[in-house]
Amino acid sequence: MPSTKTEAASNGNGNGNGTGGNGGVEPKQRRQAMEPAERRRVLDALGLREPRPWAGSFWLLTTLSATVAAMGLSSDSAAVVIGAMLLAPLMTPVMAMAASITMAMPRRLWWSFVTVVVASTWSVAISYLLGLLLPDGSLSGEILARTRPDLRDLVVALAAGAAGAYATAKEDVSTALPGVAVAVALVPPLAAIGLTLEAGQPTLAKGACLLFLANFAAILLVSAIVFGVTGLVPPYLTQHKRGRVLLGGLGALAATLLIAVPLTKASIDAAEHGRERDEVRAVVETWLAGSGDEIDDLQVDDSRIVVHVSGPNAPPSTTDLDRAVGLVWDAAPPAEVRWTQTVRSTASDGAVQDAAQLDEAEAAAREAEVRDEVERWLGAIDATYDIDVLTLAPDQLRIDLTSAVPPPSVDLLAQQLEEDLGITVPVLVNWTERTSLRGEVDDAEVEAVRQRVEEIVVRWVADQPDVALSKVTYDGEQVEVELVGSGAQGIAALKLALATEVPPSTPIVVWMNLRVRLDGG
Repeated sequence: MPSTKTEAASNGNGNGNGTGGNGGVEPKQRRQAMEPAERRRVLDALGLREPRPWAGSFWLLTTLSATVAAMGLSSDSAAVVIGAMLLAPLMTPVMAMAASITMAMPRRLWWSFVTVVVASTWSVAISYLLGLLLPDGSLSGEILARTRPDLRDLVVALAAGAAGAYATAKEDVSTALPGVAVAVALVPPLAAIGLTLEAGQPTLAKGACLLFLANFAAILLVSAIVFGVTGLVPPYLTQHKRGRVLLGGLGALAATLLIAVPLTKASIDAAEHGRERDEVRAVVETWLAGSGDEIDDLQVDDSRIVVHVSGPNAPPSTTDLDRAVGLVWDAAPPAEVRWTQTVRSTASDGAVQDAAQLDEAEAAAREAEVRDEVERWLGAIDATYDIDVLTLAPDQLRIDLTSAVPPPSVDLLAQQLEEDLGITVPVLVNWTERTSLRGEVDDAEVEAVRQRVEEIVVRWVADQPDVALSKVTYDGEQVEVELVGSGAQGIAALKLALATEVPPSTPIVVWMNLRVRLDGG
């Protein structure tokens, strides 16, 4: 029966039955492998079919994304950083490397690797140069967040990298690529490297570099796996170049595991730090029970413990807290309690005269006058103090102070401002009492450190043509430098030099009082 023979031959792929020869293997390979047109689409998207440099748009977008990332990080704007993530094209050559591994294309692999290296170096250089132009050398929270990677960052990179490779291989889910670009950010860590290097913080730069390498290795490894699973590799290539493909995959796996070691350690350290912080917080809550006060903030690290407390009553004995902390933490670092109280003057509501008409220079000059009056008012305190915040608004003057003794009468300051400057607004003072749990500091040692700090500042000011030194203070817990001038370069370098003379984690505050001519001459 001819029709029956024809049907059997069709089902058996020419072997006369459905199980003989390769009849049970080839259909399975066809189901797994991509169609040639689909494979060409993926290779074109990754730039692997044409042996030419990446298009000019790649380098333009790399430059723009690095610029946007640096500005977003320095301004502490998460929205701007997300915009840089969406602009960045760097994930494409990384995925091209992964596809080159699975397709056993060593020359394309090498070219994609060179592209990643050059683009990464260029992004760091742009960020460094932009950092030189920024007026403030301080590091924002967005920058610092990219200098402390842990195992969670690697897990995110693996998951998002897999999604990105799948979206590249499957055209119907390509709309997920923008989300992948946000989840696995390659350019923001590079921008953080440039900004931290410019700020003279190589340790933080190493952390940002580790985050970039973790994202890079994770994308490379998981994309190679996904491209293999989704059938990007033709069956004949799998059979004839299996050893080369496995070698490339093992290299990506080894790099990922190598990076996972420090990330795992960072995760363990973070978990241990969290446990210690929880234990200290429980001790502080027990210590404050019944006092009517509350914990505003608790800062715990290897160098110090700072407890911020607010409420109507003075906190309990700090000796009891010191003893209780020592019971749960054998090598507890020095600690201090900061109790914040709010005091408002009895002056009637008024307004800063002509506040709305003051331009920027006049407002700065008026605030400098107010700061001088506040310092004169605080001169009655026989102790060091810190002016943490001084804000002059049309309806109120707010001052945040930190000291070991209470400030003078707030009404006295209000009267002084009215008589000397004609300012009649209410004065709000938030005073934080700072109490060390480790007893009094050695005054002679503090003064010796202050003198060394002042010498460093004097040498630094000598190299600044338009800057003069007003005051340097150090109370054993914080360094405060007051400068006068029209601007200065290298504030970050000054802070780095001062940090070598004081204990780790000591706050270093630099004030710049602008010197502006108001007569128009």
